Amino acid sequence: MTVESFRRNLRGVNDSEDFPEDFLSEIFYSIVNEPLKLETASSMDVSEQVFLGMHQTSRTPRGQMVHADPGRHLFDTTMFRLMWGPAVHAMCSIVDSVVSERLTPTLWNMLEGALSGLTTAATIATSHQG
Repeated sequence: MTVESFRRNLRGVNDSEDFPEDFLSEIFYSIVNEPLKLETASSMDVSEQVFLGMHQTSRTPRGQMVHADPGRHLFDTTMFRLMWGPAVHAMCSIVDSVVSERLTPTLWNMLEGALSGLTTAATIATSHQG
């Protein structure tokens, strides 16, 4: 993936606007210089084709989000363990990038979103201990 394709993939996802190009470049090159790593080698057996299939399924009625009763989780532990490390790393990278900048309203929203995501991830993690 190139920095241009990375920016293209993220067009319009910031409240229907684009993120600043220099911000996306910084994130892209931080990932290039320090790639996101899964905890175990066996976790890396998931191919791009599997993710493409999951993406396509998510656009069908079968792939829609299922709302569960409070206190009851339907989240798959295997998927959680696969996504936990990269998701937390990505949110921490955003926090790390944003806190070194002068906080504009856009950066403030990004920081709030990343911190909210980390809080949610920690809450979900309590259901997948062990």
